[in-house]
Amino acid sequence: NATRFCIAPFEAPDNFEYTKNTYGLDLNYRIDARQKILAQYNYVQVDRQLEPADESTLQRFWIEYRNTKWANWSGRLRYQYQQQRSELDHTVTNNSTGQTPASVPYYFTAYDVNNFDQNMIRFNVDWTPAPLFMVGFGATWRDTNFKDNYYGRTDDDTQLYDLTISYGDPDKFRISAIGNYAEVKFNQMYRNTGSNSTTPNLGPLPDGGSNSLNFNWGTGNTQESWLIAVLADWVPMDNLRLTSSYSYAKTDGGVDFWS
Repeated sequence: NATRFCIAPFEAPDNFEYTKNTYGLDLNYRIDARQKILAQYNYVQVDRQLEPADESTLQRFWIEYRNTKWANWSGRLRYQYQQQRSELDHTVTNNSTGQTPASVPYYFTAYDVNNFDQNMIRFNVDWTPAPLFMVGFGATWRDTNFKDNYYGRTDDDTQLYDLTISYGDPDKFRISAIGNYAEVKFNQMYRNTGSNSTTPNLGPLPDGGSNSLNFNWGTGNTQESWLIAVLADWVPMDNLRLTSSYSYAKTDGGVDFWS
């Protein structure tokens, strides 16, 4: 049986608190009356009373191109880069303290405070092929690479797609259909080691050697979710709007183990 390391709830010190400072810069450049480029940079610093990571900094930069040049088409294309770095104390995990470089838990960190580099592309387009008729489509691709740890979550890839179709006058009656699909894939890696009492411990590092009780193992995880919905808006009079909606959502997933 392989040892499984889980991130359990962490009992924070009394009067848990954090300080968050955000600094930013916005830039706009108009190519012409219907085309523009926008950019933004943010620097976020978080100081918290949390022993595994008492300080984190997040840098986020995005640039977006917007086009409304055609009468019945408009679109946006955005690229975003994020980088998080934390002051990690590897001797403390969410389960225990006093970890040393001779133990496996020393080499993994909760992924919400872990160091990572992330790239994202987002695309949106709106189309009005006829009066009162609108179609909108959006897609997002996001890749996250977790750094500086041998074990735990090492990376994840996310894809998001959404489609909206609407018909009607929003000031009288409009009906809309909405569809959304998302897929998240992420990999995790761990290591089992011997006890030294019955089987030699070959060390916590991935290249420490393998036998029946000393081995690397991991999982490839896939999560899928989709949603469909119908929304109707009716405005029988100027000061009254009635809205009705129905939605159905489903999630699914699977895990592949390796060793």
